Amino acid sequence: MSGSAWSGACVSPPYLETAAKTAAAHRAASKIDALLLVCSYSLGGLVARYVLGLLDSRSPSFFVTAAPCSFTTFASPAIGVPVYSGSRFSRIARAVGGNLLSRTGRQLYERDVFLPSARFDPGDKNEKPAGVRSRAKGRIRGEPLLKVMADPRFSFYRALAKFERFQVFANTCVLAPSLSLSQPDLT
Repeated sequence: MSGSAWSGACVSPPYLETAAKTAAAHRAASKIDALLLVCSYSLGGLVARYVLGLLDSRSPSFFVTAAPCSFTTFASPAIGVPVYSGSRFSRIARAVGGNLLSRTGRQLYERDVFLPSARFDPGDKNEKPAGVRSRAKGRIRGEPLLKVMADPRFSFYRALAKFERFQVFANTCVLAPSLSLSQPDLT
């Protein structure tokens, strides 16, 4: 399990090459080279969001010539796997799942460090500089990938906001709350 970021980095170059060929074919028809429709399932939803963030962060942005039309995801763990306070099972599942599923597990359980804290919140005077390990735990403090992808300040979120249509489909009989929606999620 290589994780969403690594998978997204591997998907981006071939996607850009294919998109460039398609755009060249449509260039004569309009000022927009192509319409972008994204459809993903399960972990592919996170990979797609990561790829969109990479495409938006390019200079010039990929979305200058490609119109983001529709983003659809089926049963994607957009918020990762929540940890419930006071639940012994939740703590054990987080420890086991985070290690058993390698990088993907660490990302889903938000145990990874995608962006060091000093870069994420430069105004916080109590944070150590990026890359400084905490003596108590021996880990670099920082923000997990899924939290960064949900932050409006970063290209991952901004890329999703550009789509005209955004659809989320969830399974109806899933016990994991990260793969389903309830009424409070929609308000």
